[in-house]
Amino acid sequence: MKQLLSIFILLTLLQFNAVGQFKDGHYYKKDGTKISGLIKFNYGGNAFTNKSDGDCSISFKPDKKGNKVRLTTNDICCFVIEKDSFAIIRNFRLNAFVTYPQDFAKVIESGKINLYLYYSTVQSGSGQYGGVVSTVTDWVVEKDGKADKLTKKKFKELIPTYLNDYPELLDKINNDQLNYEDSEKIIKMYNDRWRNM
Repeated sequence: MKQLLSIFILLTLLQFNAVGQFKDGHYYKKDGTKISGLIKFNYGGNAFTNKSDGDCSISFKPDKKGNKVRLTTNDICCFVIEKDSFAIIRNFRLNAFVTYPQDFAKVIESGKINLYLYYSTVQSGSGQYGGVVSTVTDWVVEKDGKADKLTKKKFKELIPTYLNDYPELLDKINNDQLNYEDSEKIIKMYNDRWRNM
């Protein structure tokens, strides 16, 4: 039994290590200067960590042999890893216990409404090996400086406050032609409308 548990732990660690590999990318300093190199995205924390600069950061190396440097939302404004862009989202509540003044999130759709994917971790279980750490992703919508976590449960209540200036799209949601699973499509439709005006 101990061998089976040891193999499971080893495979779990290898999986998390593979996710956190350094990849080609670049970041932008607060003054707009672009710095290219290798980047690894780091996320996760707990309810007791300081949230002032978020739980997410990047590790940066100018090349494979270079020294690693940790950068947070206080150091840089945004970054790109391969084809994925990440930006700072501000003043959002992840749950009843955790509010972030700022943190990094993956940009899914940008425009008049921004849609982000926020990465965090949860730990389940405890004991001798500390439990299993799992990645959790949440949608965050942002418009006019207001950001909210978008959940299936709050979709019908929250989305009208963001789409109130596009009644035709709201009608499709109210008539169940579009729903929570269509969130990315809805935000894209909204932004396309305003891009074309």
